[in-house]
Amino acid sequence: MKIEEIISYLNRKKEYYEKILKLTKKQEEAIKSSNIKELTLLITEKESYIKNIKRLETLNIKLQEEIMLNQKKS
Repeated sequence: MKIEEIISYLNRKKEYYEKILKLTKKQEEAIKSSNIKELTLLITEKESYIKNIKRLETLNIKLQEEIMLNQKKS
């Protein structure tokens, strides 16, 4: 388990959350203007980022398991 992997994981997760936040602000504007098409696109894009975060979480679990195994070996 490398520190670089942890940093990479955290950076990617942060990027996804930042993108979701930006999309949420755009979503508010779409709701106010009753732009259903834009709202649908924004929701779809947010769902994609959420799936990416879930995928990262799965990878994180594997990283945690690897850390635990390495600690037991030490």
